[in-house]
Amino acid sequence: MVIVVSALRSESAALLSLIGQQRRIGTARIPMILGRINRKAIGIVHCGVALAQGRKSLLALLQRWRPQLLLNIGCAGSLTDAVAQYSLFVPSTYFLMQYPALTGAVGVTYRTPSALCATLVAGCKLVGRCYSGGLVTVPQAVLSPYERRRLLHLSGAQTVDMEGARLASVAQRLQIPLGCIKWISDTPQQYHRSTASQTMPRGSAMLAAVLRQLSLSCQWANRCRTK
Repeated sequence: MVIVVSALRSESAALLSLIGQQRRIGTARIPMILGRINRKAIGIVHCGVALAQGRKSLLALLQRWRPQLLLNIGCAGSLTDAVAQYSLFVPSTYFLMQYPALTGAVGVTYRTPSALCATLVAGCKLVGRCYSGGLVTVPQAVLSPYERRRLLHLSGAQTVDMEGARLASVAQRLQIPLGCIKWISDTPQQYHRSTASQTMPRGSAMLAAVLRQLSLSCQWANRCRTK
């Protein structure tokens, strides 16, 4: 089984509309919606922004279900205008830093298995423009172009979010492969506070289209264990 984790329900709304035989399990704090997409088992979990629903609760859920693959989907901001707005991004490496102090690990905290990364990129390219590279996770939104470029310089990552590297640490602890697909809601020159929320239906639809394409392949969860 593949378990898909998004911070917000709005990020996985379009995917939920594709899931058949839905049933709700888990706890009130972190429930999971189980179902099938193209006859393949899938679970969807909403972890809250920056894992607000609780790392321990997510750990317990994953320990119980032991998925073949943990897949994080959602929106991210780009740190460079070279990664276009409204494109898709597959992280190959993850970094974790504090903000606004911008301290912490600047080395790689997790690497996506190469075969899994290639599979996700190929699926994304069937839907739209796709990039791959570094993702840095911080505890709060990075708003200004200046701070984004500073984060780019310090981390070397091309994109920023609030969940990816935290989910990577959970996956590493449980030895579950992690993949990630982000929809780029804004860039340093194209940022507006309301951009992500206003355009998330478009992003959610693109993410769902990618997962639908991936689910058509019998290898979408099996390749994750190939280095």
